[in-house]
Amino acid sequence: MPDPTLHENGYRCPACELRREARHGIGGKLDIPCNQCDSTGRIALSTQHIVDNHVRWAREHYWPSKTYT
Repeated sequence: MPDPTLHENGYRCPACELRREARHGIGGKLDIPCNQCDSTGRIALSTQHIVDNHVRWAREHYWPSKTYT
């Protein structure tokens, strides 16, 4: 489960954003569950994506003089 209090471990569900906009447009509540995030409003990043981001950051800040491919 992506925790919104943790930095960069997930993002807001775009399908839920559209549902919120539609709910405001019709002035009521939509009882349709989201099939993308199970109606949590957050989508988790994959483990590989998190590792890639951290490795990229470490290469830029800890090993700037070495080039990686």
